[in-house]
Amino acid sequence: EAYKHKPKPKELPVINKTIEFIKAEFDGQSDVLVLDDGAHEIADVIWIQGSKHVIHYIHCKPSSTCKPGCRKGDCDIVFTQAMRSVHWVHSELMFDRLSERLGGKSEIILGSQQLLDDIAKSFRVNEWHYRIVVSQPGFDIAKVSNRNRKNNNIYELAIPTYERIIAGLADLEIWGS
Repeated sequence: EAYKHKPKPKELPVINKTIEFIKAEFDGQSDVLVLDDGAHEIADVIWIQGSKHVIHYIHCKPSSTCKPGCRKGDCDIVFTQAMRSVHWVHSELMFDRLSERLGGKSEIILGSQQLLDDIAKSFRVNEWHYRIVVSQPGFDIAKVSNRNRKNNNIYELAIPTYERIIAGLADLEIWGS
């Protein structure tokens, strides 16, 4: 799950792949993308869409194998992390926490410190929407979203994860293959 500044040509870690996906919608005039690395992170990646007033808490985990499927082992940790993100939804302290972490292992990947500071100054929790995202390339979306599939542990674990997140006033998105 580690971010690599200069990955080898055929090597693209999950976080790097996720950031490449985000770049297609990233607005350089209003958005900030933070890599929150290390222990006690808010999320692996935090995408703040300034003009849309949306904060994405993105959790990335590599798959146990190269072939996408429906493996319980690919979801346990990442779903747990996603549920813990509810703590940061509607939190007045989120920008203070980010400021404390920046400069260590955490860094701004896209956008600028000035833009982040400007967003933080005008931030009012009730004016924003929150999305908690699970980015797991090991999920074959057609398989993991099939509620009629026998022994679909991922679907069965996604339901309480979803319920916990929406009860915390956020949306849940699952990005897979």
